Amino acid sequence: MSAQVQQPQSKTLATSTTLIREHWGSLGVVVVLGAVCVFHLGTLMANSIPHVDEAWNTSRAWGLVQTGRAFGTLDAGVFDRFDGYWTYFPWLGAAVHAPFVFAFGPGLFATRFASLFFGVVLLTVLYVIASRLYNRRTGVLAVLLAALSVHFVVSSHLGRHDIIVAAMGYGAVALYVTDKSAGRAFSVKSLLAGLLVGLTLDVHMNGVIFGPAIGALYLLDHGWGILRAGRFWSYAAGGLAGVAFYVLLHLVPYPGVYSALYSFGNGSVRQPPLLSLDPGVWVSSLLVTLEMVGAGWVLLSLAAIAVLVPRRSRSDKILAVLFAVLILAFAAAIAVKQPHYPIILLPASALLAAAALDRLLTEPLRGNLWRFAATAAVGGLALGLMVQGVFPAVRSSDSSFPPVLAGLQQAIPRGSSIIGSQSFWFGFANSRYLSWEQIMYHMQAEPGSTVKDALVTFHPDYFIMDPSIARYTITDARRHIPELDTPEILRASTQRFLDMYGTIVSTQRTESLGEVRVYRIDWDRVN
Repeated sequence: MSAQVQQPQSKTLATSTTLIREHWGSLGVVVVLGAVCVFHLGTLMANSIPHVDEAWNTSRAWGLVQTGRAFGTLDAGVFDRFDGYWTYFPWLGAAVHAPFVFAFGPGLFATRFASLFFGVVLLTVLYVIASRLYNRRTGVLAVLLAALSVHFVVSSHLGRHDIIVAAMGYGAVALYVTDKSAGRAFSVKSLLAGLLVGLTLDVHMNGVIFGPAIGALYLLDHGWGILRAGRFWSYAAGGLAGVAFYVLLHLVPYPGVYSALYSFGNGSVRQPPLLSLDPGVWVSSLLVTLEMVGAGWVLLSLAAIAVLVPRRSRSDKILAVLFAVLILAFAAAIAVKQPHYPIILLPASALLAAAALDRLLTEPLRGNLWRFAATAAVGGLALGLMVQGVFPAVRSSDSSFPPVLAGLQQAIPRGSSIIGSQSFWFGFANSRYLSWEQIMYHMQAEPGSTVKDALVTFHPDYFIMDPSIARYTITDARRHIPELDTPEILRASTQRFLDMYGTIVSTQRTESLGEVRVYRIDWDRVN
């Protein structure tokens, strides 16, 4: 009787073990994604000081929720003087943030939670890509490497569109690798892949680099026969549909307005390096791109390629081509390399590293000195980069912003008209709160005008002065008003205006934010 009882138990245990072995990759990714969500949710607001773009993005999303237009109070002052001004800013970029802002309110948490949400989408997409090209084990490794990278930590904790564009771009890659329509005249997945890439233009234009990268993958598959491949033309049609969406939404209604507002918002600093006739600019842009990604990740990617190349498999070639073309396209198209942009490139490195680690760890090391050294190098680099990635989230604790914001709300009556740094908009989302950058936009729109002229036009009740205005005024002045020989006068003129016509009603000092002063402007004295 005892033996009869034990036999079914043994069979059940064996069956369970077999199921775990077969599905451990799926279970592993669920566990990893769960741990990632817990870790990143717990540290999402550790640094409470907003990036200026987090305020811009939340303001536009809040404007979309309230008015149906992707235009917020921070954008007002100069841009809204133009007919059709609301068609300039990305509608889809605001629409992506809008549900989160609607659900949680116009606060910093809403836009950061949106980034974390799309970060999880990105990790899921990486698992799909790696598990389809290799196996589930590689998928789990790719998710782990990406989730604990410094670039993922930074971007998933920042209310910007970079990680959203990354999720869309690699989502297009996932559609490509899961497409089984070779030989057919039409492919739905390739059409959707192209559409996703095309739509990134209306989220953040950096997504344009996925166009040539995925196009290169079709070239890898079809070679000279690419022009006869239905998959490629489906991809091209989807991309054109995405571009057409952008053109019809932003350029066709008010083409002259779009051009004028682009010059206000960007100056002349965003010309793609590829358009330069100087090869030195191209080389410099490539070097800066590699530096931005980081020496560790570049070395890990090159080491992974060295491990994978001898195998000459289609999957290895796909990842190598994807990584190389993304790097080159970024260097060719993106003039300004911001520290939060690498999330667009990092996943390709994580996929390469995961594939190399899976190969090295599943093949015998004994008696093979080269394989042992390669495993130690790739594994050591990967582990070091993951440990390094955790630090920004853990050590970036700073809770100084909410008390300062509360102090500002006490000093400034509700319903007042305010001008100041974008970051403080979070305390005045339902007020007329203008960005201080509107002063420079006014001077650009009205050549020869002064700071006083701009402030008289805007007529704010209060001006919030903090060190960030002084720190960025000179740089931004050169970008927006290149003909101004001494941009320092903007900072001096602003302070002189406040000294003459303003009264300090509040002063707060913190180590992180410096001195934040609130001036009430006496317009009777100005007039």
